[in-house]
Amino acid sequence: IDYGVNIYARYLQDGAGSMERVLKRTGLAVLLCSLTTIIGYFTLIIADSNALVSLGGLAILGELTCISSAMIALPALVAWLERRSVARTAAK
Repeated sequence: IDYGVNIYARYLQDGAGSMERVLKRTGLAVLLCSLTTIIGYFTLIIADSNALVSLGGLAILGELTCISSAMIALPALVAWLERRSVARTAAK
């Protein structure tokens, strides 16, 4: 969850309309952090134990889900909310 929190916190610091810049800067750091975690979990996939292989695969799947949420779903939600806010302001 901290990936999304880091991106959203940076977005709040930079203000509305900054999500593209946030993804270029903070998003790259978050992506690198996720990549190193995935590499660590990948070592479990090459283990001799089927239990560790399963754990590694599920951990990688979870990591990919978290990074996708932070880098795709969260920015899409923020963009939608920004557009909705602009439309409501224009309608008044």
